[in-house]
Amino acid sequence: MSESEDRDEYNFVISYPMKQELEIRKIAKLKRQQTNKKWNKFIKKQGGGNLIIKKNSKLKKLVRSGIPNKHRRVLWQSLTSSKEHLEANQGYYDSLLKRNKDGKSSATRQIDNDLKRTFPGHPYFDEEENLLKLRNVLCAYSWRNTKIGYCQSMNFIVGLLLILGFKEEEAFWMFVAIVEVIMPKTSYSRDLIDAHIDQKTLLSLMLKRINKIGKHIVKHDVSLQLITQQWFLCLYISCLPTEITLRILDVFFFEGNKILFRVALALFKLSQKEILEQNEPGLLFMKIKELPNNVVSADNLLKCAFALKAFSRKEINKQRKFWGPKVQEEMNRLNKVRTQMKERKLKKLEEKKKKKKIKDREDRKKRRKELLEKEGWSSSFDEKDYKKQIEIEKEEENENENESKLKTILVVNEKEKEKENENEKENENENEKEMEKEKEKEREKEKEKGKEMEKEKKK
Repeated sequence: MSESEDRDEYNFVISYPMKQELEIRKIAKLKRQQTNKKWNKFIKKQGGGNLIIKKNSKLKKLVRSGIPNKHRRVLWQSLTSSKEHLEANQGYYDSLLKRNKDGKSSATRQIDNDLKRTFPGHPYFDEEENLLKLRNVLCAYSWRNTKIGYCQSMNFIVGLLLILGFKEEEAFWMFVAIVEVIMPKTSYSRDLIDAHIDQKTLLSLMLKRINKIGKHIVKHDVSLQLITQQWFLCLYISCLPTEITLRILDVFFFEGNKILFRVALALFKLSQKEILEQNEPGLLFMKIKELPNNVVSADNLLKCAFALKAFSRKEINKQRKFWGPKVQEEMNRLNKVRTQMKERKLKKLEEKKKKKKIKDREDRKKRRKELLEKEGWSSSFDEKDYKKQIEIEKEEENENENESKLKTILVVNEKEKEKENENEKENENENEKEMEKEKEKEREKEKEKGKEMEKEKKK
């Protein structure tokens, strides 16, 4: 079994472990050539580059057949209305970056940790300039939506958009459409509420659409969420080969997030025989984890996904509504347990601190005892003597404290007396001034009387 390695159009590594896979890929290439002709006709009818797409059954069929690489960037922006948002909010992205240029948070720290983990080995991210673009988009979104901030797997979504040729601002608005419009509101929140609800919904759909596999998983009590939640959060980008992921994303942007459920069910359906053969929970878990590695053809995967009994967005929303309160209750219980564990941890820390304080006190006593013995105390020195010494010292301290208190009281009293004397002097001065004023008034009256008497004499 020979193994060769090659890279696709976007520089992602493609491995061909079997000759059979090469044949499948040749057939897929021929099909793409046929669909490209159909797309070229469609693009011409729409007027070239400035597309205003109206969704209909013909276009739906065309999207499911796969959008040509050269048209993906324009069509995805049109399908998500992200281009409209970009044009309606000119300068918004740049203002986010400028306003928070030196801003740091738990989100930005996590982003910095994940930058070089994004598609390791891909030549695009060997350049610092491109890593900075990725950081800018992720940080800008964390500042736009502080309730969500950043969640692992976001780096793969934005990273792929940049590799596909989206400019920074285009990638930002595409990402806004994914997180805030296409996916449930709290899929990427800190507690991942909607992500947990979607995993319960997936198991419910499995029990309805691929009943044997669903029952087999429930019987062996295998936690699907540990595997499938990541499929949903990264939109299969870091799980499946790029050309298959791009085909899934074509449908995702046209039909919404229900395609994530269809693809998950198809992954299980295609490996039904191997899954049902596993009767040991650990081996069954590993088999499910390896399901994306078994997929070679996007056509086969999507054909299986759309061959499943149809389920509408309404059915998914009904399941989400049912599981929502139960998941919330479960999360509340977990949070309560976490809080209790934190409280216990804090209590233990406090107890340790107390024990340390007691130990330190005992050590000080011991050292003091040794010092006192060195200074002439008899070897028969015991704890009673030590306690007496401490009591004497305390009494001395109390006496010193009382003396200082008395001094402060005396000083305060003296100051108060000085103030009283000053006030008395001021009052005496004021009285003297008033007496002077009254005497002055009497003198003036006498002068006036004298003047009047002189006038009478003259008359």
